Amino acid sequence: MVFRKYKPVTQWGKQDTRIFKAILNARNARKMPVLRVPDAVQALGVKIHDPTQHGFFDSESVQRLEKDHKNFNQTDITSHPLYSDTPCRLFEGSEPLSDGVDQACVISKAVLRTEFPEEVMKNAFEEIDEVKIRDAILHGERYDPTLRNCLVDWIQSSSG
Repeated sequence: MVFRKYKPVTQWGKQDTRIFKAILNARNARKMPVLRVPDAVQALGVKIHDPTQHGFFDSESVQRLEKDHKNFNQTDITSHPLYSDTPCRLFEGSEPLSDGVDQACVISKAVLRTEFPEEVMKNAFEEIDEVKIRDAILHGERYDPTLRNCLVDWIQSSSG
């Protein structure tokens, strides 16, 4: 099947822009409902600040919120839970990978293994046929998923 390029049916034109602006102006012209505090909240005696009032953002509560809120304050780096006094040592990009692995093992106090553990070697096959390995690699390179149906038909026709 030939792939056809997507082409929109209609383009966004000046009429659409005019309609969009008219809808936006009508939406902005609508009056917001007046803030009405429920009776249950009034009974608790909670102080309510009306966000539609002039000077709301200059009020003391908003300024206190900015002063006390964690997102507005720049905290000291030592107060972070993951802070550590130990300096971080980074490797240069010019070093070979093997040197970096050795250094990482020294810093992290890890043991570098150069061969498989004995348990793995004990359970491993003694000899693996090189021909089987080569065939497995070549079969993987030759596999083409688009020819799968053809392959199934070919196998069925040759066996039947």
